[in-house]
Amino acid sequence: MEKIIFDTDIGSDIDDAFALGYLLNHPECELLGITTVSGEAEKRAALCQLFVDRSGKTVPVHSGISKPIAYEELQPRCPQARVLERFSPTGLAMEKSAVDFIRQTVLKYPHEVTLISVAPLTNLGVLFTLDPDIARLLKRVIIMGCKVDNHPDFVGRLDWNVLCDPIAAKIVLDADIPELIIYPCDVTYKLHHSPDYLKTHVKGKYRELIEAMSEVWFERFDGYSYHDPMAAAYAFRPELVQVQRGQMRVDLMKSGTLSYTAWQPLSKGHHAIACELDEDGFLEELYTHLNREEEQ
Repeated sequence: MEKIIFDTDIGSDIDDAFALGYLLNHPECELLGITTVSGEAEKRAALCQLFVDRSGKTVPVHSGISKPIAYEELQPRCPQARVLERFSPTGLAMEKSAVDFIRQTVLKYPHEVTLISVAPLTNLGVLFTLDPDIARLLKRVIIMGCKVDNHPDFVGRLDWNVLCDPIAAKIVLDADIPELIIYPCDVTYKLHHSPDYLKTHVKGKYRELIEAMSEVWFERFDGYSYHDPMAAAYAFRPELVQVQRGQMRVDLMKSGTLSYTAWQPLSKGHHAIACELDEDGFLEELYTHLNREEEQ
């Protein structure tokens, strides 16, 4: 069993919901807790609680920090919180306690916890600032974020999760973490599906929730990618992706931006980035577990 903490900004993109359902259903996942971050973190926690309610499990949910450490707040709202008008969580998420929860859990299970962060890195940046030694007590951190090449999306060479809190990203990338795995947008953008694909492939206990949340997402976008579940799947199926070792850094001044990321391949580098994904194997892994109905 893998001891996992899942740090998420669920409620903006739809892929967080896929990742959360996958983790809750995975038979090898001991989900120790869920933490939320970015604008309206409390509403994001309520969305997480909806998934926990349907899972039949008892998993603590802690809301975290809503605003970045510095600079402009780029994600101040949680658009998919609209579904809370249709669905009400039966459990109560614990408010503004994410950072302390992560710290106490890692201290309880030193060198055993995999922290999966698929969001702006504010919770982790604050944690590693308050207690730098805690980074060394993690088993590993898996993040969805950063860029290697100039992928043509709406933020150009930048990455959204890094852009939302570049200071936190730099703190995390510079931290003394035993193993840091990075899923950059260069890999995650390659696999993209239409709304029709979602309707025909998402089944099981989370289908109603994911479809409701995706309706909000599809008001602005014509499909979805699998950024966050790709990162989550690495914890259980690392053989599905080829990785390259090296060093990722955040240049806070490069080209007039605050979140330019630069990758340097190094045979003994501190970090590893995902490079080539077995897409068919990943999709089978994701939907097999996401769509499970039975209790684990």
